[in-house]
Amino acid sequence: MIALKSLLVALSTISGALAATAEPELAVRQGPSTPTGSGNHEGFYYYFWNDGSGSVNYANEDGGQYSVQWKDSNSFTAGKGYENPGLRNITYSGSYTPGPRDHLTIYGHTQIRNPIVEFYIIEDYKYLLGNVGPKQGSVTTDGGTYDIYTSSYQSGIPEGANLQVYSVRREKRVGGTVNLANHWDAWNSLGLRIEYPRYAIVAVEGWSSSAGSATIKVE
Repeated sequence: MIALKSLLVALSTISGALAATAEPELAVRQGPSTPTGSGNHEGFYYYFWNDGSGSVNYANEDGGQYSVQWKDSNSFTAGKGYENPGLRNITYSGSYTPGPRDHLTIYGHTQIRNPIVEFYIIEDYKYLLGNVGPKQGSVTTDGGTYDIYTSSYQSGIPEGANLQVYSVRREKRVGGTVNLANHWDAWNSLGLRIEYPRYAIVAVEGWSSSAGSATIKVE
């Protein structure tokens, strides 16, 4: 009879050998990805864009839920939320396994005007965008403190120069309620004069990202 200790050692050796030879694989959702673009799905607004690199699989699921998996993507944005939301509260939950250069954010654009403002309320991140400017201030809301940054960028839209504004949460989280009105008040107190959002989604963004996944539900 083989001693129990010897059996455990043998099983451990076999397990270690299998782990050493197995290639780590990203669990990719079965079935086709939702095409890039934007629209409405079961009462929610969604937005999905990627630059065509690597593999990004985005799926609209029931109600306000979506899932996204990615591997070796240079740049993508995917999420679900609201069109013309006003300054409402946005409540979300879910799971998020980021790569080294990804973030989870409330994201959107303001109404068409010069300048158009691209806004981020970043809830969790591995990498903060490299083009954020110096810190402009902070706001305490939603159970935490957010540092505020701004930067400008040039895009191909007719309005030309644009503004980006960021609220970056110090106490990272995946799930909670974001009060848009409090962030707007804080941004405008800096003299930014930011219009209401055209859309606001709970999004995942990746930049030169090796691999990751998320399942997010917007209430």
